Amino acid sequence: IGIDIIAWECDYPHSDTTWPNSPEFTWKEFQDAGCTDPEIHQMTWENSAITIATLLPLVGALVIALVPRQYDKGVRALGIVFTGAALAFAIAITFTFDYGASGLQFQLDTSWIPAIDARYQVGIDGISLPLYVLTFVLSFLCAIYTWRVVPKPGKTKAFIGLMLLLETGMAGTFIAFDLILFFVFWELVLVPMYFLIGIWGSSNREYAAIKFFLYTLFGSVFMLLGFLAMFFNSDIGGGVHTFDIIALQHPAGEDLRVVIGALRIAASLERMGDLAEHVAKQARLRFPRPS
Repeated sequence: IGIDIIAWECDYPHSDTTWPNSPEFTWKEFQDAGCTDPEIHQMTWENSAITIATLLPLVGALVIALVPRQYDKGVRALGIVFTGAALAFAIAITFTFDYGASGLQFQLDTSWIPAIDARYQVGIDGISLPLYVLTFVLSFLCAIYTWRVVPKPGKTKAFIGLMLLLETGMAGTFIAFDLILFFVFWELVLVPMYFLIGIWGSSNREYAAIKFFLYTLFGSVFMLLGFLAMFFNSDIGGGVHTFDIIALQHPAGEDLRVVIGALRIAASLERMGDLAEHVAKQARLRFPRPS
């Protein structure tokens, strides 16, 4: 099983051995003894719904990667199926979400990368919920559109696979509450975006893709520096550092807040500058009048 034993609070039936290495100790004995471990989570709707919804498109991308290229319609159908299934989960989450409660819901917090104390910590609140659901709605509509039309130069399998990968990255940024996990989802968005722009973009797409890559590269560096500054200046007790976004809401020291804020603003401006230039360029091309 490969589970690191932390502290078993139970009446262990075989004191001379250590679970799970003992062939005598069964899972039923473990349950009957009342053993509990904070790193073992029983799968429930509450702690697994947003994870399933977020990772379903990723699973779809992996499935599509295994489908032979000649099954074009089958690939398009799989895109609709997986985006539709993820949307169904997202809609179900909206109906089971407690709109009268404060704080995070549908939380799951478990160890992910122990070496750097990064955790798989996800959750959703009233601000991220509409953006989370909107991600799945737009992705589903895009998948339906691809049933009839795939932008030139075609390559349906690659296009839909990258679109599903992009969906997982976008959705993950709205539920991640660990800085490293957030950074992974954030960067996951950039990879398919680069190829979608560079291959299926409009005129001058190669230039746009390279520029997008450069902007996001520098923005990601600033963001990562800010995250590391927050981590090394955090203290949740006993000199222990954390990537927990909730615990890092109030970093120690006014000077540190200014530095971290500047790095995060710089990371955002890298993307905002690219977006502003793109919008202005499109406005000049399509709307020559002042309006």
